[in-house]
Amino acid sequence: MTNSEVREKFSKVDVYNDADLNLHYTLLEGKRIYFPRNWGVNYIRQYYFGLQEIEQHPQSPHRYLTDEFSVDENSIVVDCGVAEGNFGLSIVEKCKKLYLFEPEERWMEPLKATFAPWKDKVVIVQKYLSDTTDEINTTLDDYFSDKEYPNFLKLDVEGYEERLLLGTKKILSSNDLKKVVACIYHKAEDEEIVGALLREHGFTTIPSLRYMIVFFEGRPPYLRRGVLRATKIQ
Repeated sequence: MTNSEVREKFSKVDVYNDADLNLHYTLLEGKRIYFPRNWGVNYIRQYYFGLQEIEQHPQSPHRYLTDEFSVDENSIVVDCGVAEGNFGLSIVEKCKKLYLFEPEERWMEPLKATFAPWKDKVVIVQKYLSDTTDEINTTLDDYFSDKEYPNFLKLDVEGYEERLLLGTKKILSSNDLKKVVACIYHKAEDEEIVGALLREHGFTTIPSLRYMIVFFEGRPPYLRRGVLRATKIQ
């Protein structure tokens, strides 16, 4: 797809305004997905196009789910690194309970608006996920110490996937957790380290089939796998 074709496609993304909330939103599978109030219409169009038409395209190496790897009905799902919430919104009607972990303040207002129709089963947690617990961080093991364990984890935490998993050992060892999908492109060793941690707890792992071109400021681009999908079969 040429640059002009991309620009033409994202220019056709419909952006609406919720007058009551004074927030812009687009539609994802017929459901409203809101954005920060200081984002302009053109920026939202570009962001949404990159998010849905490129990152979550069926052939994208960054796509979380496939026909063979999906969220099971009535699962307890934990979305780690939520941002605008596209993953959670795509499965919210299917799951029994959805936990959204997102530390950035700018996403709190739009996330509350996006998931308002399902507020009875969606919990938004403004915390960083790590291998320690303090005022701004929590481990998943500590957070779920008095709650029913999740069945599905989605991890997209900007290179902190390893530390997150180190704080999730009890959940990983349980029979409750069946599936994990983790981003592995942020660091060169992520595919090996994250995969080893998951396999240590009885998961089989399969990386996405294609590669991402990853750019870092001041360094050459790299080809890396996008995500690792893990399944525990009892």
